[in-house]
Amino acid sequence: TSSYAFDIDCSDGFASDKEEFTVYLVKNAAPVFVNLQNSTTISTTVLVGTTAFTVLVTDAEGDDLTFTMTCIPVSCPFTIFNSGEIQINTDLTGHTTVGYDLEITVADSKNTVGPSLLTITLADINDPVVLTNLPSAVTITENVAVGTSVFDVSYSDVDVLQAHTFAITSSSPISGTGYFTIDSD
Repeated sequence: TSSYAFDIDCSDGFASDKEEFTVYLVKNAAPVFVNLQNSTTISTTVLVGTTAFTVLVTDAEGDDLTFTMTCIPVSCPFTIFNSGEIQINTDLTGHTTVGYDLEITVADSKNTVGPSLLTITLADINDPVVLTNLPSAVTITENVAVGTSVFDVSYSDVDVLQAHTFAITSSSPISGTGYFTIDSD
C-alpha cells in the first residue's frame, strides 16, 4: 500500500472538527554507485594497507551501507571495507597476475545493488624469464677438455634491467671428479 487515509477528530466538549489526513509511503531508494569506473591501475610497489580505490555510493535515506566483493582470480590481494575503501592486503612485489576483476555489491537496509565490475590492473608486474633455446638433451664426447663450452643458453625477459643468474641442478648422481660450472655472461 502506498498511502493510508486517517480521519482526525478534535473536540473541546462543545464543538468538534473533523479532517482527513493521508500518509504517503515512499519506497526506500536503492544505493547508487557514483564513481565505479570500469578499471584502474596500481603499481606493484605500493605498500600493504594502501588504498587501491574508494567506491563512492549515495543513498537517499542515508542508510548504513554494507559492501561485499568477489574477486577473480580468487587469490585476491584486496579487501573492501564498509566505507567503500578497497585496500591492498598483501605485498604485490613479484606478482605475475596482470589484473583482478572485483565484483562489488552494496546494500542498505532494504536494497542490494550490484555486482558492478571494477578491474584493477597491476602495472610493472614482474614478467617471467623464458629460456628460448634449451634442448631436452645435449650429447658430448667422453673426456672433453675442462673448460669446454657444452651449450650456450639463451633467454628473454621483458624486464631487461633485472640481473639474471643461472644454476645447474641434476637428478642424476655425478661421480668421480666430474663437475659443472656456469659462465653467466
